[in-house]
Amino acid sequence: PTGVLLPKEELEAAAAMCAAAGTWLILDNTYEDFLYEGRSHHTVSGPNVISVFSFSKAYGMMGWRVGYIAYPGQQLLQQAGLEHDNLGEQLSKVQDTIIVCAPQMSQQLALAALQEGEQYVQQGVAGLSHNRELIADAMSPLGTRGHGWVGGEGAIYYWARLPEQFGGGAAAAAAVATAGGVNGNSAAAAAAAAGGGDEAVVEWLIKEHGVCVVPGSACGVPGHVRVAFANLRAEQCEVAAARLKQGLQQLVSMEAVVGV
Repeated sequence: PTGVLLPKEELEAAAAMCAAAGTWLILDNTYEDFLYEGRSHHTVSGPNVISVFSFSKAYGMMGWRVGYIAYPGQQLLQQAGLEHDNLGEQLSKVQDTIIVCAPQMSQQLALAALQEGEQYVQQGVAGLSHNRELIADAMSPLGTRGHGWVGGEGAIYYWARLPEQFGGGAAAAAAVATAGGVNGNSAAAAAAAAGGGDEAVVEWLIKEHGVCVVPGSACGVPGHVRVAFANLRAEQCEVAAARLKQGLQQLVSMEAVVGV
């Protein structure tokens, strides 16, 4: 969940590698409509590719549990010499064991969303541009795009690497605690004692700066944070961005203190 948009060439290369290895490639296209600065979304097809789609994000239907998949048909499988792999039949077996279908109300809402057309989605995504720019500026204490943080190309996220001293583990916890002590910040020391690393930084940002991000360790990558720029009105995002930038500036100054 980084907000990085994979180019068509990389997707095709991934599909080819998986095909050579005899394994499936499952593509998550949930954020297919969230694109910025003229970028385009691509997906690939193949006898080993399954694409997953959802109404949750583009149509704001989180919790309504409606989506669909696109999978290779029998003709494509036969062309690849995999005619014995009747994927549709196997998927039907899985569906057959699910005794409750998507609720009728959810299906009706999904139908209405499709009938409304792309204009609704495009207007909503365009409305995120201001928030996106605000948060990109707030990330600047950690570096520049591609050098310290990435994302904002698609979806609703940025992904940032924390300063090395706050990268995770006991040493990082001690760094947060030390910097907190130097700056007279007891909350930082308490956060460090509670977990250390990126989780300590997230707790410190909440307590000291009133802004919340997601620790990278929750996504399997310690020493990073994920920052979202959706689900906030412009005026709220302006406040959040200012708090985040101030917090990251202080974090970087802590790094300098700890380095000394």
